[in-house]
Amino acid sequence: MNRQAIAQILFIILCFVSVFSLPFPFLRFALGLQNEKEIEEYKKFGFNAIWIDVFYKDSQIQKKLQLAKEAEKGNLIPIICLHLEAKDFGTPTPLNEDYRQKTTSWVKEMAEEFKDLSRLVWALGYDPAQAIEYNESDFASYLVSWYGSFKAISEAWGKEVNFPSDITFSLVEKLSADKEGEVPRYGISRPSLDLAIYKWISLRDLLNLWLGELKGATGTRMEQWVITGILKDYKSIMVVPFGYDGITVAFYPSELEKDFLIHNPHGVAIARRGGLFSPIAIFQLIKEGEYKTSPFILKQYLNNALLQGAMGLGFDNWETLKSLPELKEILNEDIYKTPLEPENKIAVLYEPFLEGYNLNGRGLFGFLKTQLVNQPSDLFFTLRLGCKYGGIDFLGVDDLDKVDINRYKVILAPSAFYLPPIYKEILSSFILFGGMLVADIGLDCYETGSLSIPSDFVKHNCGVEGFWTITKGRGNFRVNIEHSLFPLLKKNQESDGNADGFAVDGCIGFAYVGAKTDILATLGAMGGAGGRMAVAGILVRKNGLGYCLYATFPLWRNWLPYNKLFLQFHESILSWGSEMWLNDVLFPSFGRFNLLKNGFAILNLTPYKTALSLRIPIQLFYEGCVTAPREDGAFDLLVPLEESEIRVFNKVIPLIVQPEYLLVHIEKYSSDKVIMRILGRGGKIVAGDDKMLAVPMFTTPGVILLSTGEYKITKGSSHKITITNTQTGEKKSFIIQANSEVLRIEWDFHSEIVEIEKG
Repeated sequence: MNRQAIAQILFIILCFVSVFSLPFPFLRFALGLQNEKEIEEYKKFGFNAIWIDVFYKDSQIQKKLQLAKEAEKGNLIPIICLHLEAKDFGTPTPLNEDYRQKTTSWVKEMAEEFKDLSRLVWALGYDPAQAIEYNESDFASYLVSWYGSFKAISEAWGKEVNFPSDITFSLVEKLSADKEGEVPRYGISRPSLDLAIYKWISLRDLLNLWLGELKGATGTRMEQWVITGILKDYKSIMVVPFGYDGITVAFYPSELEKDFLIHNPHGVAIARRGGLFSPIAIFQLIKEGEYKTSPFILKQYLNNALLQGAMGLGFDNWETLKSLPELKEILNEDIYKTPLEPENKIAVLYEPFLEGYNLNGRGLFGFLKTQLVNQPSDLFFTLRLGCKYGGIDFLGVDDLDKVDINRYKVILAPSAFYLPPIYKEILSSFILFGGMLVADIGLDCYETGSLSIPSDFVKHNCGVEGFWTITKGRGNFRVNIEHSLFPLLKKNQESDGNADGFAVDGCIGFAYVGAKTDILATLGAMGGAGGRMAVAGILVRKNGLGYCLYATFPLWRNWLPYNKLFLQFHESILSWGSEMWLNDVLFPSFGRFNLLKNGFAILNLTPYKTALSLRIPIQLFYEGCVTAPREDGAFDLLVPLEESEIRVFNKVIPLIVQPEYLLVHIEKYSSDKVIMRILGRGGKIVAGDDKMLAVPMFTTPGVILLSTGEYKITKGSSHKITITNTQTGEKKSFIIQANSEVLRIEWDFHSEIVEIEKG
């Protein structure tokens, strides 16, 4: 058979899989159910799946198989987690032949054991970043596969390397160390980046090995899905290869950041990878103490995970959960049985280099130990609830050609050291067509192998011609110019520093700035070579329809929200291209707003009733909400919410009210009745303790145009209209016969309630 025929067959198979494969189910489960007699009680908590851990040489395998079969009879989806990280397999690395052979054999054995289940989810491994064993021999093998020759390695590293004796972790450390009288490396060099990439890629290859063995053993059964086992740090998420349907995360506040109330929801956002994977979030149940899992705290977990795009909700302990029956009603609420689909306009390009937050010697965010601490962890934690302009997506560098990045308005790129050519082209195109890329020192430095030598990509897009020096220093910003992108930043305005009095403390680069590049803010300037001035600060360069912002220091290392200039700077960045936003501070603490593929969602983060205000670009009406005109020509949507309530808005009421400066409160919209309160010009409606309070001003002639929708209007249909003056109590009723599928009502509005029902 020739290559063309084989290609045609493969194409047909891929088309068949894409058309007939089942969508990923929205999973709900708790860990630890082992007794099949408890299945009915378990289901009363609203669960549709059961997680079953299976170990190498598992003496309970038949009991677990029976549990899976009984669960399936009860319409539960079995999740079979194969613990491929077990030491019984040998050294868990993708290059260890003994490990590979044992993995192949055992996966085939397990596929045979569970073959009779009609549908199931396979979960592979557990916390592989902790299980994998890195060694110098494997490192050398990867280097040869990348560079192709020993000579090429020596040229890239700037040192004659004897292979394989010189390929050691200690040599990498030596070549990356700062040296007296030289431009500081801060631990970042071509060898150190190669070591970090080796750890990154070998972990990815291990996950690929597991996936390949399972796919080979199970064939192409359509009713099987494959997810990762439980991942316990953020860097693991970013190395998961394509082919997995979902990524399971467990970021317990007792183990990672102490985010007890909302449970580190950015882990779910990272696992979503811009919509390429289905994130499954597992929450930690706390039985007693200050952060006991109360109904309020449980809602916070679930609401924030849903807004981040979770496609699964799990709990760490069935025994604990069944002792908390007060949670059962919440878990059965309809909102927690279907996913939301975020459509975020802001993204972070996340490369797992800098280790960020370190937990007992374990970097949670990256593989590279350097002096550039706190990045990206402080930024990510700041963004864990999104911002007033919506949610945040997190993309791996390999994701850039798999998502439509032009749907984003802004991409933040902290410590994005590694940009292969195809991704440089994609990012350049993103800027040219109107996007904003925000980056800092080290961007694409893998190409040159040094922080101090900018690549052609950085020169062209960021306006940096070169660095005169990179040094350790500290300072505060002074705004250099008044830029149209940053209306909140005024010339000569100075940052107020952090706890130690400085906005930046550490690595600072002094760069030669190219033509057509604006110097937005400066930390300082030095006389460089040839009498040219070298500047440390933030640069702005316009390319095509978009912009690139570049800091000559680690922008998000210690410049955080408690610095006033940080908020003013990021307000302008994150608002780029936005049309809807929450009327609140940049990082709201009382509510959340997220754009969805179909509509938007608003969440009350507080344990009491409140009303959140959303700025919308055009006049739109939703049940239970107030639509009010703004002075800038847009509108405010006032949304009353119960405690911890999440509301999804995907059904616009087909209503037009003229003139547009009338204020409208839609009290009810159903198939049999419409009730709305309308105030004339200057009127206001505010949220009271129990109801919305009207404050009328002027009488205004107006027109209501209600089109057919859930409330049906057909040509010739009759409708009873009742208009009540809320101040005098006077009522007037009359019948209108529709001339089309639109009902027209004219009135002089001051403060009236309009009721519409079938006549």
